[in-house]
Amino acid sequence: MKYNKLIFLTLSIAITLSSCNFSPSKPEVKVVSPSPQSQANTLEVTRASDPILAGYMAIKNAMVADDSLSVSLAIETLHSSIEERIKNSKQSTDNALYVKMESLALEMKNQNFEQQRMSLIDLTAALLDWNKSNPSDEKIYLQYCPMYQGGNYWLSMNEQVLNPYYGSKMLRCGVVEKVLN
Repeated sequence: MKYNKLIFLTLSIAITLSSCNFSPSKPEVKVVSPSPQSQANTLEVTRASDPILAGYMAIKNAMVADDSLSVSLAIETLHSSIEERIKNSKQSTDNALYVKMESLALEMKNQNFEQQRMSLIDLTAALLDWNKSNPSDEKIYLQYCPMYQGGNYWLSMNEQVLNPYYGSKMLRCGVVEKVLN
C-alpha cells in the first residue's frame, strides 16, 4: 500500500513539473534597468510606447529574472509615470484608475520581493481595467499560471510564456489565454 502511494506521489510530481515545463537551469533573461537615463531603452526592450505599460512590463520582466533591485527601480519609474498621468488626466474614470494604480505602486515600494510578486496580481487587474479604456495598438498577451495562488494572470508583450510569479523556479509555467487589442 505504501509503495502504491509513493508511485502515485512520484507520478503526480512528474506530471505537474512537466506540465509547467520545469527547468532547473536558470535561463538568461535580459532586463533593462528602468532608471531615468535608460527610460528609452526600457521602452525599446518592452516595445511598449505608453510609459505606464512600459513600467508594468519592466516590473514583470525583472520578476521573471528574479531581480529584486530592478523590480524596485521599475516600481519607482511606474509610480512617476502614473503621477505624471494623474496631473494631466481630465477624465474622472481614467483618473480613478490612475489613483488605484498609484496606490498599488506605493504599496509595492514598501514590500519585500515575494510580497511584490503577490501584488502583481492586483497591478495586473488594474492594468487590464486601464487597457479597456486606453487600448493600445500594440499586441498584449494575457498569460495565466494555474499554480500561483490558485491561478493568476499577467500581461506580456511577447507570446512566449515567462512566469513572473515563479521566476526561474518555474519559468515556463503558464499559457497564453488571449491576445488583447
